[in-house]
Amino acid sequence: MRNSFVFLVLMVCCFQLLLIAQSPSAQTLDSLSKEISKISNALQNLEKIKISGYIQAQYQWADTLGSRSFNGGDFPKTSAQRFMVRRGYFK
Repeated sequence: MRNSFVFLVLMVCCFQLLLIAQSPSAQTLDSLSKEISKISNALQNLEKIKISGYIQAQYQWADTLGSRSFNGGDFPKTSAQRFMVRRGYFK
């Protein structure tokens, strides 16, 4: 009987400690609100930046390494494939 009572008291104490550990403190909430404010300001500044344009890409593959006289110039001696940007526009 006594062991059951001691176990029950220990469980109640542990449960109370868990509740205290889970309750948010005013300092934590204040620091979180400051961080949210900083992130919000940074996001507002980033929303002012706008980038538009396009890229036309090209992938080429040749049968042998270093193929000559292919559109876009000769391949390097150690390569039979390449990725190029044919044209692009940013504003």
